[in-house]
Amino acid sequence: MGTPEITLLWQILLTVLILPNAYFINRTLNKLKEVDDKINTCQVELPQRYVAKNEFNNSLHRIETQLDQIYNLLQYKQDK
Repeated sequence: MGTPEITLLWQILLTVLILPNAYFINRTLNKLKEVDDKINTCQVELPQRYVAKNEFNNSLHRIETQLDQIYNLLQYKQDK
């Protein structure tokens, strides 16, 4: 009769030790999934809010070129 009591105690001990660990592992995995979702959302929204460096440089170069043309036209008008 000693063996079933030991088995029952062993099962209760394992349940008491494993159940909280399983809960915290599950909770940690859920939090990790939330963080992953937030990162994915941020990656999707980032290009909509910010300009890429090469796009900015191309636009800036185009503006500088147009300003140079305007300056040259003004110089030409001034010389006349």
